[in-house]
Amino acid sequence: MYKTIIVASDKKTSRIFSKLIGDYFPQLEIVGIAENLDAALILLNKTVPNLVLIEWMTPSSKSVEFFDKTSTMGFEKIIISSNEKYTLPAIKYNVLDYLLKPLNGDECLMAL
Repeated sequence: MYKTIIVASDKKTSRIFSKLIGDYFPQLEIVGIAENLDAALILLNKTVPNLVLIEWMTPSSKSVEFFDKTSTMGFEKIIISSNEKYTLPAIKYNVLDYLLKPLNGDECLMAL
């Protein structure tokens, strides 16, 4: 099992990924859902996930600070954002994928 955390400020994004994981990826276990980066840090330390699906939060400096703090933790990252201008900063953190909202089910499946 791959421990997975979802970090999204809106419940719709969390529901979409929870459903996709439940329906198509039995090897992924959702061990927590956080609505902000502070809650995500607590979950990361408690659960030590393999994969984090994380919304790029605004202001951008919050996300940059979060990724700087967690850079040695070794989990894989898929970024979710409503703005493509954060693509380059996200790539610097060695992400698996960068998904733009509105989310497309096929693109989400491919990223997972």
